[in-house]
Amino acid sequence: MNSAAILLIGGKSERFLDAVTPKQFHFLSGKRVYEYALETLLLSGQFSQILLACHKDWIETLKKEIQEKSPIIKIVEGGSTRQESVRKSLLHLEKNIGKVLIHDGARPFVSFKMIDELLSALDFYPACGTYIPTQDTIGVVDKGTIPHIPDRSTLQRGQTPQGFHKKTLIKAHENAEKQNIFEATCDVQLALRIGAEIKRVEGDETNIKITTPLDLYLAEHLLRKRTVSSPSIIDFKGKKIALIGASGGIGQHIHKELILEGAEVIPLSRSSAPFSLDLLKTPSIKKTSLELFEKFGPLDGCIFSAGCLYKGAVQELKEDQVEEMVKVNFLSLIPLFKYLPLKKGALFILIGSSSYFRGRKEIGVYSATKAASINLLQSLSEERPDLKIQIFCPKRTDTPMRKKNFPFEDPNTLAAPVDVAKSILQQIKKNSSKGEILNVM
Repeated sequence: MNSAAILLIGGKSERFLDAVTPKQFHFLSGKRVYEYALETLLLSGQFSQILLACHKDWIETLKKEIQEKSPIIKIVEGGSTRQESVRKSLLHLEKNIGKVLIHDGARPFVSFKMIDELLSALDFYPACGTYIPTQDTIGVVDKGTIPHIPDRSTLQRGQTPQGFHKKTLIKAHENAEKQNIFEATCDVQLALRIGAEIKRVEGDETNIKITTPLDLYLAEHLLRKRTVSSPSIIDFKGKKIALIGASGGIGQHIHKELILEGAEVIPLSRSSAPFSLDLLKTPSIKKTSLELFEKFGPLDGCIFSAGCLYKGAVQELKEDQVEEMVKVNFLSLIPLFKYLPLKKGALFILIGSSSYFRGRKEIGVYSATKAASINLLQSLSEERPDLKIQIFCPKRTDTPMRKKNFPFEDPNTLAAPVDVAKSILQQIKKNSSKGEILNVM
């Protein structure tokens, strides 16, 4: 049976952060919340049709954002309730559809595994849903008192996606209307009313629903731990990639790996030839950018792997040392984005540092510049949707800069630069996201 997915993005979320932007349209690491689920549905390759049930006030915005994503996507006007949005979507299903998955656009972390298992379950059952055990004791509330505590081993928390035979789902909604039920919050609920047997499929604790601002904060952190197992979607062969910081550390190994991938690498530093670049001087960045455009035209990408670290207490650091760290690690990114010739859809990859997360003794300035650069790129991923901007934060790595500043560290506790470089390139090739902070190794 051919399969379709209905992605529900019709809610107005009037109590979420502000009364203007629904939660599913808020930005999460540079992308709208709904986009994460939509891209997973597309990359799964399981669907011949994907319907987006959207609130009428956001349809024009949605059209602009997804116009180039895929021809299998269709936008339909949602209703005033979840149930009505599903019912309206059913009217737009193609005749050859046999299976339907329904997913909440406010759940960004649906996985390929859940999609596969739900569709497989529909080979044997008319309906199925994703559920996870509850770790908390559940109390039944009646007029402010707790008259009953159910056995929690029999209780599970429902998630989406949910899966149905198309005929079962249509019959369930027709029956609900006959019974004057118009505000059901779950389609499994409606399927049970017509006697359908529901197969349980294992959900996932990380498949959270963005309901409150706290959920948005948690989702930012979950993104950093997310792994990608989709097919390769980027091929470096023949791509013209500017590499800033190619002479040592992680950048040196990224250079070698890109060459092996068939890329045309353009190393940029103060001593590189034929193109030199001084990150401390904006005129140098502007001049080199013009030279690159004249030689190559628009580039396919830039990987920024440069870094500067002077270890020491703030009161002990020299002014020129502070200035160099601020310019190299942070300020140089601004003229690079202004002047570097990048084509539409080009990569801009920042190799950051795990130290951005918290300032530490004697590396406070360095940590602050790394945090600033990451915040800047997250902002730019929203300002520049024409670029694929990503941030990779490796764990402590055995680089010359690290050895110079921490000479007594046990090298066995550090990641090998070549392994970090390989991991970064593999993630770049397979990850279609924008503005994410991705941990490495």
